[in-house]
Amino acid sequence: MLINGKHYDGLVLSRRTLWEVKTDDFEKHSPRSRKFFVSVKLPEQQREAKLARECGYDFVIGVRSKAHLTALKIADPSLHVVIMDWC
Repeated sequence: MLINGKHYDGLVLSRRTLWEVKTDDFEKHSPRSRKFFVSVKLPEQQREAKLARECGYDFVIGVRSKAHLTALKIADPSLHVVIMDWC
């Protein structure tokens, strides 16, 4: 789904919500690697959220583990992050 020049992983049109899905095995990495990973990816995730909001969409990041959710919420509490326990 291309919105405002950005390709998102999914769209729930009935809820006007754009999704980015992160399927990596975050919890298998060392704490130092996790912190680095979040610091590298965070600016892009914040940009994605901003672009979505500017177009009137909500934005959700789907992750596979509680560790990934927690790390993202600590880095930026304003992000909407959910655990995708179905994958």
